[in-house]
Amino acid sequence: MEPSDQEDTTFITPTCIYCYTAIPFGLKNAGATYQRLVNRMFKEKLGDTMEVYIDDMVVKLKKAKDHLKDLEDTFNILEEYNMKLNPSKSHFGMKSGMFLGYMVTKRRIEASLEKIKAIIDLRSLSSIKDIQRITGRVVALNRFILKSSERCKPFYYILTKNKRATCLGIVLKLPHGDIIPQTVSCEFDATNNEAEYEALIMGLQLAKDLQDPTRSDPNIQDPLQYFKSWIQPIVEYLQNGTIPREEKSDKAFRMRVSRFVMIQGKLYRKSMAGPYLRCIENHEVAEVLKDIHEGDCSNHTGGRFLCSKVLRTRYCWPTMKKDAFLHAQRCDACQRHINILHQTAKLLHPIVSP
Repeated sequence: MEPSDQEDTTFITPTCIYCYTAIPFGLKNAGATYQRLVNRMFKEKLGDTMEVYIDDMVVKLKKAKDHLKDLEDTFNILEEYNMKLNPSKSHFGMKSGMFLGYMVTKRRIEASLEKIKAIIDLRSLSSIKDIQRITGRVVALNRFILKSSERCKPFYYILTKNKRATCLGIVLKLPHGDIIPQTVSCEFDATNNEAEYEALIMGLQLAKDLQDPTRSDPNIQDPLQYFKSWIQPIVEYLQNGTIPREEKSDKAFRMRVSRFVMIQGKLYRKSMAGPYLRCIENHEVAEVLKDIHEGDCSNHTGGRFLCSKVLRTRYCWPTMKKDAFLHAQRCDACQRHINILHQTAKLLHPIVSP
């Protein structure tokens, strides 16, 4: 700990006043501060003979005869910065080992056996939840599975064909506050997507029937806009070349839509770094976030990492970052088990007892 910063960590106990002389990992910025330190310490070694992530360090060798020299240089750097190692957690002469959740060997980086075992030991699939569970575990290992998206297509097909009740209901909310409920029964076994389309068509027809009366008031907007999702205008343009009337710039709209493509009736967003991202509607967001944040292969991460995991799971919607942060903040388990920050809101001043 920098001597000038030590007094900022002062805390009072029933017997005395103390301060930290070494940075405690309970502080909010301890991890980032420590990472900057080790990056500075081993800047000449990183990427060559060492890999360091916070307090996980690996000294790797290119030639066996140089390994002792590399270890000597590493210990000299540690001694120079007065840093100590835990002997019980230090291992030498290993041909393979776990590093950041992956098995590192002399051949390559391999998947963790525990993650593989979680898939092998999975019982026979008997529900939609089981299918969602195994697809989540496969996503965690997708960098080690050749054409993982292709291999999981049967699972995705089953999820899209999940049968639900054929009784549909909508609630039409008019701009002036009136609410009109409506129900309808389909004459066929509808999938999730088919049920949504039927409800959308029914809502559009109901709004169209009410359109003329509401047009008499210039302050009331078009009721149809309440049923248009963020996906619908893009789909209409890709299929029919129709540009929404409310768009101010046709050129800007075309440039925005050029990032999307229709594949087998579903909208995907093009990705520069990997496979296309599946576009989902607002009513599907909560289920996707819950499965990724609280599912079997999840660890209740924060909003930023949750958003990153959503992208790796190949989903996309406009408010993805905002929704991920809100979901993490509203998670009861995260709030109960979050690290308690001991950093004071302002400087503490020692007092002398009379």
